Amino acid sequence: MSPFEQLGLPADADEPMVKRAYAQRLRNTRPDSDPEGFQRLHAAYQAALARCRQKAKSAATKIRRTPEHVPAATAGELPFAVADTPQEAIAFSFERFSTELLTLAAEGDATRLKTWLEEQPALWSLHLKTRVGHGLFAQLHRDAPPMSPACIEVLLTFFDMNQARPGHDALRLQRLLRRMQLAWELQPAHRDALAGRMELHLYSERCELDLNLERLARPLRWTQVARIGLQPNEASSYTQLIQRVSLHHPEDLPEPCDQDQIRFWLKATDVSHVGKERLQLGAIRCTATLLGGLLLGLLSGVLMRMPPDQFNWTAFWWCVGLPAAPCALWCLFMLVLPLDRWHARPEYQPVRWPWLNLLLVPMLCTAALALGEADTYVGAFVFALAALWLAFRRLRRRNAASLRLNPRLAWFGLWGLFMLARSLLKDVDQTHASATYPALAAAIAILIWGMDLWRQRHGLRVLDGSSR
Repeated sequence: MSPFEQLGLPADADEPMVKRAYAQRLRNTRPDSDPEGFQRLHAAYQAALARCRQKAKSAATKIRRTPEHVPAATAGELPFAVADTPQEAIAFSFERFSTELLTLAAEGDATRLKTWLEEQPALWSLHLKTRVGHGLFAQLHRDAPPMSPACIEVLLTFFDMNQARPGHDALRLQRLLRRMQLAWELQPAHRDALAGRMELHLYSERCELDLNLERLARPLRWTQVARIGLQPNEASSYTQLIQRVSLHHPEDLPEPCDQDQIRFWLKATDVSHVGKERLQLGAIRCTATLLGGLLLGLLSGVLMRMPPDQFNWTAFWWCVGLPAAPCALWCLFMLVLPLDRWHARPEYQPVRWPWLNLLLVPMLCTAALALGEADTYVGAFVFALAALWLAFRRLRRRNAASLRLNPRLAWFGLWGLFMLARSLLKDVDQTHASATYPALAAAIAILIWGMDLWRQRHGLRVLDGSSR
């Protein structure tokens, strides 16, 4: 069968007739649904064109596939070749195509978008379809327009962007899709989709979500920090909401979400790190607690006056001291936490002052023994307990993989050792007993420190000379 018969043309057909017949049959023979039929149709089309040109004895030179021979496309256009040859190149308006596509995608109807893409004759060419796909996703990376997950899946499937290929950055594409989905879900018209993803079915939960999203769009204000931070568990709940809304990627939340506010709450509620945001939130809480204790103390001192009409200082100091104690403990914990993280860093990580990092526990135990010999038993207890706590944390955190140690059982074991020592020393003079307790705590700390040193003996950083 001749190529003209395959196209349904007479033998004397000219080149324009061949092109029209090819375009008509291309509508029913698509490369994605019938690749073999498309190859046969394409081969017949090429052969028919060659015979037409031979009959006409055209003197036109063969145009090479180079940029200077391809017809120049206007702004927003791409050269589109029906048969993947420059001879048949026509202008394809990429700008008009992308505008119509994004308009359809913004409506959220994935079925209509898929049908519209399949009805575009220009995209029946595999070569142009690939080029348009790359251009379209480059524009999406630049603008990140709102789009529903169903429409995103249609684009990925149609342009084969969900398949691994050379030069395909899967992580970058995944972040783009997440940004587009978040921008679409945060629109007021699509809050139902956001609530459905977060499994919020009650009306009160929906109202709370709308309130928090409205709060998240405002700039960071200290009045808002105080209002949220002073409510029990409200700061952590607010941070968890940010994580759930953003699919655990808060940096991808689009406008109008305030990124400064997001960063503040994430860092302020991060219990593993001591930063200025966490200190600021703690300072607000401590200040409010102390002011409340001061006012309560003044009120108690006035109402519980001692005769003859004297201010009750005992009630005042009790009301002030009770809230001041947890504030002082929090400040102490904020000071000790960086020390604990520095002291418990693994041996393969460089640290500042490696010798001090290694010998901190023995130095604290030595100070505890020295203070005990000087009859300063309170200071001896403080240094001994600090050495015991640091040694235990160092052993547990640096040997977590090989040492299965329940922290609660460990602390109960240490408490049991102290109770045993107390029972053994009950008949000893009180002065000698007070001196023995710090020494016992220091001995246990040295024992735990020695266990960690023995486990890390083959990779000590001080032997490698790495200090930073």
